[in-house]
Amino acid sequence: SSKLSEDNYLFKYCSTELGKHEFSVWNKGRPIADSPRVVEITSVSNEELLLPRYKGPPIVEGNSVIIRLDVEGIPKQDLSTKCQGPELETIPINFRASASVVDMVLTPQKPGRYTFHDVLYGSDPMSQFSLEVEFIDNRLASPEMEIDERSLEPSSHEQPTKHLPKYRGPPTVQGRTVFITFSTEDIPEDKLTGSCLGPDCHLRKLDISSSNDSVIIGLMPDKEGKYTFVNFTWGELPMASFILDVKFIRKQLSCSMPKVPNEPDSKCTTIQIPDISKTVM
Repeated sequence: SSKLSEDNYLFKYCSTELGKHEFSVWNKGRPIADSPRVVEITSVSNEELLLPRYKGPPIVEGNSVIIRLDVEGIPKQDLSTKCQGPELETIPINFRASASVVDMVLTPQKPGRYTFHDVLYGSDPMSQFSLEVEFIDNRLASPEMEIDERSLEPSSHEQPTKHLPKYRGPPTVQGRTVFITFSTEDIPEDKLTGSCLGPDCHLRKLDISSSNDSVIIGLMPDKEGKYTFVNFTWGELPMASFILDVKFIRKQLSCSMPKVPNEPDSKCTTIQIPDISKTVM
């Protein structure tokens, strides 16, 4: 995602699978208008994305450093980036464009590492990079440039599900508590963490415990509706979000799970959980 202006954000997701995908966005503890929204993917392109290429080492012009990108033969888009200085301060970057190249212009005021992140060509991400700036005899020296190719590697969201706990359903009810069990058999031992949003989009308390070859999530619902389990990880591996439908029938707790967690077509999502002060325990 990237911030376009004070009130506008761009969210981009590149699907590799056909079918319906559900997207949910929260702001200040509540879903925004038209959220969640279902989008059906009917075709997937495997064409290679055309992006600018970093062209040679940085160029020193007076008291500025030029990072040049070759844009010849690719569609013209706006280039944008954010730069962080040696003391984690925000550094302004200027841009110059011609028919075949685009320059990012940095005018450093002190030595140290300058990190360029959120590098976007249009809305497509490019590799992050950093410059190690030095001054020799009060003159700007040619800096070393380090490109972080890892910033474009597939995220850990694409880790195979075979290393994740496997859902062992259906949920069970004991009194006022729902228990959701996952099998941890034949996978590396680790810790399960996550959050649950109630029907009012406030956080709910979860009790997570391990027993033999399983891990159990305990939830005590306080009202009917959908309980959304988000930001679950097994160690550092993200797990798919899932929803629990809760009803009280003749004052007896009843629940169902419309979608089985971590099925092959499940999508791993990370959701910002705001408004912690309004957590309902």
